[in-house]
Amino acid sequence: MVDSAHAVTARLREAANRGVPAGAGAAGAKTTVPRVTAQARDRLETIFDLVMQHRVAVVTAPAGSGKTTMLAQLAARVAPAPVAWYRADPSDWKAEALVAYLEHALTSALADLPGGWLDVDDATDALHSWHGDRALLVVDDLHALQGTPAEAALQRFLEQAPPSLTTVVASRHPPTMNVSRLRVAGDVIDINADDLRFRTWEVELLFRSFYREWLRPEDLAALARRTEGWAAGLQLFHLAIRGKGPEERRQMLRELSGHWGLVREYLTDNVLSELESEVRSFLLQTSVLGRLSGPVCDAYLGRSGGDVILAGLERNQVFTIATGDGWYRYHEVLRSHLEAALAEQVGEVEMRERHRRAGQVLEEAGALDDAFSAYCRAEDAAAVGRLLGHEGEQLAAGPAGWLEILPPAISDHDPWVLLAAARRDRAAGRWSDAVAAYRRAEQAFGRRSGGAIARAERSALIAWEDPALHRRDDWMGLLRAAAVRDPMTAATRAARAGTAEGLAAAGLAALGAGCVTDAQRWLSEAAVHPDCSATLAMTAQLGHSLASLLGGGGSAVVDLEWLLAEADRLAQGWLNGACRAAFALSDRPEGTQQAAAVAAECRRDGNRWGEGFALLLQALGDLGKAASLQPARDAAGVFAGLGAGTLHAWSVALAALAAARTDDEQGYVSARDAVSLARAMVVPGAEAIAVLAQAFADPERSATHWATASAVAAQCGLQLPVALAPLTPAAPTSVKIAMLGGFRMEVEGRTIDGFGLKPRARSLLRLLALSAGRPLHREVIVAALWPDADRDTGMRLLHVALSALRHALSPDAKRGGNMLLVRDGEAYLLALPQDSEVDIRELEAMATQGVRARAAGDREAAIAAFERVLWLHTDELLPEEGPAEWVVDERTRLRQAAADAAQALVELHVARGDTTSAALACSRGLHLDRYRDALWRMLIAIQEQGGDLAAAAHTRRRYSELLAELGVPPTSAGR
Repeated sequence: MVDSAHAVTARLREAANRGVPAGAGAAGAKTTVPRVTAQARDRLETIFDLVMQHRVAVVTAPAGSGKTTMLAQLAARVAPAPVAWYRADPSDWKAEALVAYLEHALTSALADLPGGWLDVDDATDALHSWHGDRALLVVDDLHALQGTPAEAALQRFLEQAPPSLTTVVASRHPPTMNVSRLRVAGDVIDINADDLRFRTWEVELLFRSFYREWLRPEDLAALARRTEGWAAGLQLFHLAIRGKGPEERRQMLRELSGHWGLVREYLTDNVLSELESEVRSFLLQTSVLGRLSGPVCDAYLGRSGGDVILAGLERNQVFTIATGDGWYRYHEVLRSHLEAALAEQVGEVEMRERHRRAGQVLEEAGALDDAFSAYCRAEDAAAVGRLLGHEGEQLAAGPAGWLEILPPAISDHDPWVLLAAARRDRAAGRWSDAVAAYRRAEQAFGRRSGGAIARAERSALIAWEDPALHRRDDWMGLLRAAAVRDPMTAATRAARAGTAEGLAAAGLAALGAGCVTDAQRWLSEAAVHPDCSATLAMTAQLGHSLASLLGGGGSAVVDLEWLLAEADRLAQGWLNGACRAAFALSDRPEGTQQAAAVAAECRRDGNRWGEGFALLLQALGDLGKAASLQPARDAAGVFAGLGAGTLHAWSVALAALAAARTDDEQGYVSARDAVSLARAMVVPGAEAIAVLAQAFADPERSATHWATASAVAAQCGLQLPVALAPLTPAAPTSVKIAMLGGFRMEVEGRTIDGFGLKPRARSLLRLLALSAGRPLHREVIVAALWPDADRDTGMRLLHVALSALRHALSPDAKRGGNMLLVRDGEAYLLALPQDSEVDIRELEAMATQGVRARAAGDREAAIAAFERVLWLHTDELLPEEGPAEWVVDERTRLRQAAADAAQALVELHVARGDTTSAALACSRGLHLDRYRDALWRMLIAIQEQGGDLAAAAHTRRRYSELLAELGVPPTSAGR
């Protein structure tokens, strides 16, 4: 039972006597789940599911990483499970205080939980007596209790708490409490700063969908790179740019690197103020070092103990990241802030000297890239030129971030700088600029060895722009050949080399074929090859992730996230875009939007390969979702222009599938042509998609086409979306159609009123119902419903009407699952179950039955059958259609059949002496056919024989008027 407010107050007062802050208000402030409004992130949703599968979750991340926001989102996510919240404070250092606050939080959240706790044992005993299924306890700001009796008490609490309680603790520093027993048992999950940081695509989503601020894609990428996804930095930037124009926003983005007051204030108050002065000084002085190690810091500062300080900073999550082998780096936000603060303190001249000294120390330690950047910042042209002269090839092969900070005297002349610039443009997809830069590099190198390198890379790049120039003798040439046609042949040749490049080319070529199993094998071998460069390994990993996603492996998303972060860090623009576009293949709802954004960026930058690749991934991502025709068609146009027949075949197949799924009138032809193209290009993956398009374009043979597509896909290792599988054909068991006196239709008790259909679609339904069970050629249908339209227009209008009609008849069925409206070659019909009820079909059957019974001498059976005919024909056939030509003849035929039945019925009633029934049958017959002479004569005779001379005279007069109307002499009336 939850204690009353008075009991809570009394207990807190007792706790206050033990040194705990008193008052229910204090307890309420610390034990209330905070209300936050934040951007939902699918990646965190996956983490939330994992958290609730463990007894303990430990969240460790620096200030401003979004820990509290994430925990509040988790609390909302687990509803309706009860949630208890406790925010720790340094004043809660005693164990008794911790127990008191936990009691208040948990008894407020969990119904019927006993109170009166004095220690941890009381708390856990009470929780073991709780009969609920699952509950969540959040302990935020645990760093405030680090090393205190309260933290030790929490450790005991976690060890003794029942499995029905999940406890999440969040801290800026790793907790000192020991939960090793729980960790060994698999009951602990760790969440760190990397889990919380915003990825590039999440930054885009945050500003576009949540903040609703428009920023250019390149500005958002720069923001993500400079903040490294730090939540507080993103929030502060949003606050700063509100109401600002585009140019002011870009200026503020540039100032984010160290000179931005809001970030500096936050870091000073929430990070640096908590550190000892010695550590703050160490951070400040070493901020000029791009990479840090204990020996490097000691050499730079002329002291010792740097490794201890760095290890402590990393362990305590003070924006310090271990990169392996004893090396570290500072978080970019902290580094830029410290560097700006140091510059203000020592001045520009001294700052350049410190960068020069940093370059010397880093060069001696073998960190050439960072040494080179330091010399550039020092504007030491001599040192920069010396390193370029001795280590230019190595520098040009690595990240080219230093290009932006080169001394002006060097940037336009040094051949290695020009080569690095060409590679940077190539990596960004600016291939025209890259080719021009390669030419300048060749001229600058002259006859030196670097010239051959620049020339070879330029030739390989040109081959991708002009398919007529592609070479087939090296791995890049084979990869280009794979993009043209028959990729598996090129893959086999490339794999024979056994080199890292050859294996990577083989894997990518196999991926182009859609053979994902072979692609994964070769790409895995390439990534671990001892001679594989970092960039090539990342390319192989990207290909492997794509192959895994196409094969149904969802775990590849984690690899894509890592690749995206590395692409940002290494400024590999093409890889960044490819990774973002690859999320289209994941189950993330924004994945295809990311691919579309990448395609737009590439289009703007003139990167045709990047545009086509992103469009293709967008179309592939739409496979199991709503069909989208335009991305596939656009991709087909791009790849046709690039001479990439392999990728063109994929695009055409996807376009055919999208067209077939949207009931495009050319869907069948498009699917057939796509199959032919895929087979001609020898691309089995595209063939599987094209055959799948046939399954949609040809519903009656969908099961056969699906089986073929599945077989081809299985050979490749591709996984076709289950959502596209056809339904097992099954016609409805009950259909009722009435057309006499107005159209009415029921399918398994559901009325098909047709009110949601356009007039021509309703007419199409009536026309098909009129021919129920008999196929109508599409040209006959068009001639009946659109007589004035040309053939192409008529066919288009027919397919639109057919699509609407399919949905009306079976709104929940997939294409191929609608067995009412069936295609038979170039004809269509309503395929009704055998026991269907159709009034005109019954009328014809009863008329035939009556004739047969009369011929057999069964007068009563004949009378019953003919009576049923007249009961059915209460009014005209399909009066809604008016004088439409296609219904007039059938209307006349059925009317005459009913009139024949009436006349036969008259004769039968007269034969058995029932003149009353005979007269009534005459009247009903004349209502159907007022020009039937025999019925007039029989009615007059029956009335006269019955002695009703007045009625006979009235009938004779009406008959004479009719004859006069027809121009027949009235003297013959009734005579």
